[in-house]
Amino acid sequence: MDPDPFLRNSFWTTSIGSLINSIAYLGLNPSTVQRFVALPTYKLARNALMYLMLGVSTITSMTVLIGMLIYAKYKNCDPSTANYIEDNKSLLPYYVMDIAASYPGITGIFVAGLVSAALSTMSAHLNNVSGTIYEDLIVKMMGKRYSELTASIIMKFTVIVMGVMCGILVLMVEQLKGILQMAVSLNSVTLGAFLSVFTLGIGFPFVNTRGAIYAIIASLGVSIWITFGTQIAIMNDELKFSEKNISITGCPIDLQFKDKIDYSGLYRMNED
Repeated sequence: MDPDPFLRNSFWTTSIGSLINSIAYLGLNPSTVQRFVALPTYKLARNALMYLMLGVSTITSMTVLIGMLIYAKYKNCDPSTANYIEDNKSLLPYYVMDIAASYPGITGIFVAGLVSAALSTMSAHLNNVSGTIYEDLIVKMMGKRYSELTASIIMKFTVIVMGVMCGILVLMVEQLKGILQMAVSLNSVTLGAFLSVFTLGIGFPFVNTRGAIYAIIASLGVSIWITFGTQIAIMNDELKFSEKNISITGCPIDLQFKDKIDYSGLYRMNED
């Protein structure tokens, strides 16, 4: 409950940040709005939103519980420090393999579910991007309209191009630290700016177009400066965040550690 806004994770930063991010995502994200608009009535759209909130809350709660279980199991034998895994990004797959390896098929179901969820999300976003580019850029800005067949070909070609770009970017992203944090930060850069403009229009309808454009440019500039500065500092190990207390006192004695330091004394102390 510490009100310090500079803390990485606290009740206030998490709750307020998640609330603003959820409002922006559900109210402004094209992939979400398109699904609501596709429903025939307002009542169905409202019900869909309620079901979505229930599903997201369930998944978030399960994610938190999984994190607590992983920490409870590996508190005294951190797999990353103990050289079982290369970094913490492999912690969840390692946990599944460690727990469910003796149950045939469970690890396969986990991998299949993980890949299916990733591909489903990626395909939905690629379709959304292709539709947005065609409608907003080609039709509205360029003033060109094509037949349904030609439009379908253009959007499919756009999906292919964007998919190739995403595949290339994977090679860059895997070298970064904190992929989830970077993804959330970059997403918040645009969502925050757009939410501010929509809020400006709702609360202050007398603001003209030029003022709104200047406001969104300023918001994007400040957000990009903060976000990329943070990522560069993290990559250069200039910015580090506090972590939970972990140790390797519960690991097997014959373990080979990354830093090649002799920890046998710790085990003897632990045994005593």
